[in-house]
Amino acid sequence: MKTLKVLILLLFFICGINFILYAQEGSRWIDIKLERCPIKEKDKGGNTDKGEVPIKRSIPIQFAYAYIYNNIVSINFTESFSNTSLTIISEKDNKTVYSEIGNNLNCTIDLGNENKGNYLIEIEVDDISLVGKFTL
Repeated sequence: MKTLKVLILLLFFICGINFILYAQEGSRWIDIKLERCPIKEKDKGGNTDKGEVPIKRSIPIQFAYAYIYNNIVSINFTESFSNTSLTIISEKDNKTVYSEIGNNLNCTIDLGNENKGNYLIEIEVDDISLVGKFTL
C-alpha cells in the first residue's frame, strides 16, 4: 500500500514537471532591452543659475517595455502619457519601417513583411527616450 502511494505521488510529480516545462516552452517572447537616453542635454554641475536643467538623482522608472516573437513587436506602457512617439528603424539602410505618434501606444506591430536584419526601436515621451535593438 505504501508503494502504491509513493508511485502515485511520483506520477503526479512527473506530470507536474512536464506541465511546467510545456508552459514555459509555449512562451517565447524575447525581451527587447530598452536603454534610457535623455533628449535634452543636462547640466553636469547641477548649476541652475544659467537656466540649465540639473541632473536628476532619483532612480529612473522604466515606463515602457518591448518584446518580440515571430516578427511581431509588442509595446506595453506602465503609465498613461498624452504625447508618445514610437519609431522602428532598419539599421541596414536607416529606413523608418514604422512610426506612430499618439496616446497610450500599447500595441503590437507585425513586421512579417520586413527583411531580416537588425532594427532599432525608439520610444519618446516628454524629455526621455527609450532606445533598443532587436533582430528579425
